Amino acid sequence: KKYRDAELVDRLMKKMIWQGQSEEQVIDSLGKPLDIDQKVLKTKTKEVWKYHKTGKGRYSLRVTLENGEVVGWDKK
Repeated sequence: KKYRDAELVDRLMKKMIWQGQSEEQVIDSLGKPLDIDQKVLKTKTKEVWKYHKTGKGRYSLRVTLENGEVVGWDKK
């Protein structure tokens, strides 16, 4: 009910990540991150959300957000 776009809902249900995705959509898709690294710069806020812990300080998925939008991710 939260989202009206059927394609968007389908992407969220498939746990997909895409550029421009909002923080809220990432949480709806993947859940809350296990850890967050945050850097506040002059013109933007950069966060790396970490998922799927594989060891001490190791995560198989890192999602990078700038100003609350996904700009990239690293999946191992």
